[in-house]
Amino acid sequence: MSRVGHVTSHHPLCPSCGYDLVAAANDHKIVCPECGSDFEPHELKRRRPSGEWTAWRGLGRATGVLVLRAIPCLIGWAALLWGVTVPAAWLAAGRHGRVVMVIYIVAMLLLAGCATVIGRVMAKNMDEHAGMTSIIVAAMIAAFACLAFVGGTLIVYAVSPLSTNAAWGTTIVACGFSLLVIIKIHFFEDY
Repeated sequence: MSRVGHVTSHHPLCPSCGYDLVAAANDHKIVCPECGSDFEPHELKRRRPSGEWTAWRGLGRATGVLVLRAIPCLIGWAALLWGVTVPAAWLAAGRHGRVVMVIYIVAMLLLAGCATVIGRVMAKNMDEHAGMTSIIVAAMIAAFACLAFVGGTLIVYAVSPLSTNAAWGTTIVACGFSLLVIIKIHFFEDY
């Protein structure tokens, strides 16, 4: 790393008074505007400014936002999954094959619509929260969305006697729909 890169990534401090010399730093003598002392660049102490962006801070900030978004998405998915699958199973009981197919297609369309909304909610402006557009951020969004779907499905599966293994298939399809929306928003759409 060059000396200039080092100076700009870590702020130089005056050894006498501790004044931040970032504006005065160069490859020659540095004079502190605060106390008047002069130094060679190699004599200065350096520190990273507290407000400086780093990838780890960006990913940490993105994780916090994703946790806050995943909780209502989990609750919404559980409520809709229960509200759609339980009545669909009740309506389909003892019905003719075509009627059952229509009931489950309508239920799947409602749940797919919910999955796309959850994907949109999870992905919206995440590159701004993280401070970068990266495949890592997209993977984090997808992981948190899938956790919301799986968590909601576990809740429905635990509390509903009418829930079936079809709820897990619906969850997998919902994760796929959500993933497509997340990829579209994160990489191919400008907000």
